[in-house]
Amino acid sequence: MEDKNSEENNISARNVGDKNTHGPLKGKGGGMKGVDEVEREAGEAVEGFDTMHASHVHNISYDYFGDRIATCSSDLRIRVWELDTQGTWRLSGELPRVHNSSIHKVIWVKPDFGQVLASASADGTICIYQESVETGSGRKIWRLKSRLVASTESIMDIDFSSTRGGDLRLAACSRGGNTVRIYAARGGLNLSQWSKHGEYRVSGGSSCQCLSWCPSVFSPAMILVGTGSSVHVCREEEGAQKSEEIQSNTSYINSATRNVRSSGNNTEPEGSVWECAIKLDKRTHGGTILDIVWSPNPGRISFTFATACIDHKIRI
Repeated sequence: MEDKNSEENNISARNVGDKNTHGPLKGKGGGMKGVDEVEREAGEAVEGFDTMHASHVHNISYDYFGDRIATCSSDLRIRVWELDTQGTWRLSGELPRVHNSSIHKVIWVKPDFGQVLASASADGTICIYQESVETGSGRKIWRLKSRLVASTESIMDIDFSSTRGGDLRLAACSRGGNTVRIYAARGGLNLSQWSKHGEYRVSGGSSCQCLSWCPSVFSPAMILVGTGSSVHVCREEEGAQKSEEIQSNTSYINSATRNVRSSGNNTEPEGSVWECAIKLDKRTHGGTILDIVWSPNPGRISFTFATACIDHKIRI
């Protein structure tokens, strides 16, 4: 039987990595190309593809290897695209519709845990999905594994931790909130059950706008948090334990029943303590920080990160 999505599967784009689409940034006279020339050539070389979303595409995310892309939209849909050997992007799957409001962000986990995505929505929830291969047909299917009710407000940002020690953790912040919440997969690998594993609370009443988990697996765990016009470099205190308040409020979601359960006598480790190691105050930025990200850290002894600000500037 012909795939009913064959029309969508034939959506294509020129391979951005084509050797003919990128040249040195030198002009005809040998000097550096001007901004207008670079922009004009880029506009001619790169072609997009129609995602078939019925509304705004809020976020896109490459997987670790760069040959798959996930897109999310206000139409409540998440789609996965694969780059084939001909340099064509094809629709390979659509995730279950779970959110009931705009999906603001979608992210991949590192490949250690297989094909796993997380999404954040204006409905205050975070969803975890996993791809599996159907026995017999070999068809790839995405299934919902967990749905975390993280806030009553819109989720602003989420990020997975580096996969140190086989543990998988997720950080999240919400609109108007001053707390970054850390969740951990139970037993390190169980994507169906997550527990609250700690939090970082911003002092001074500032709300969290964005965050980024340090990708290094060798340094202590660190998270960047953008709050208004300030940056907090948060570090997990080794060996420290959170107060009983966090433990007694630990919750997880059973994906089969979708019910939130509390566990006062939970056997998981108590939540970790997060402290602000460095704070870059508002004098560094000319307005609200909208995005923040660590640079890749392949064995470096120093750390670099960049911020995107409402004043139109990127700071590194």
